[in-house]
Amino acid sequence: MKNKIWLWWLYLALFCCILGFIPEPDGLVKALTVLAGVSFFIPGAILLVQGNRKNCRRIFFISLASLVLTTLSIILNFASILMPRFWGTVLYIVMGILSTPMLCCRIWVISLFGWACFLVISGFRMGKKT
Repeated sequence: MKNKIWLWWLYLALFCCILGFIPEPDGLVKALTVLAGVSFFIPGAILLVQGNRKNCRRIFFISLASLVLTTLSIILNFASILMPRFWGTVLYIVMGILSTPMLCCRIWVISLFGWACFLVISGFRMGKKT
């Protein structure tokens, strides 16, 4: 069952990645992207609720990597203003892959909050003696 949840999470990440590259969605497509961006966090929440320390450790490192790499890619994306347009496009694609739910729903606060919650909760559960 746990492998299916990880696989479900991977499928949602791929779906969000595809939706993230739709330019300026509106109406129902915008609603779909927001719903997909928020639902991306459901499998991770299910894994955290199960309380397995191995899953908590994985989610902790995935959350940490996502937050750090997203921050780095945003900084590099701003730095690319002085570079040719090609590098800005490449960095945007990299950011779209690293920050899948953030780019998908285009409401970055929701996704950053989700990753931050995963980071804190999984860190707490890893340190908890069960």
